[in-house]
Amino acid sequence: MRDQEAQMAALAWLIIPVVAALLAALWGGWAARNRGTGDARSLAGFDRFRETMERARQSESDAA
Repeated sequence: MRDQEAQMAALAWLIIPVVAALLAALWGGWAARNRGTGDARSLAGFDRFRETMERARQSESDAA
């Protein structure tokens, strides 16, 4: 009976790091996934901002 308990304890101590390694591998894969940078959308927004500022500057110079 004690031999079986010792085997189960050893198995439990083996399962813990194996499960931790699997979870770490899953997290690593998720963290390294290919995400779009969103640069195109950001640059388009900056272009709209710049055009708006140009129009505002032109209207100020026209009013003066």
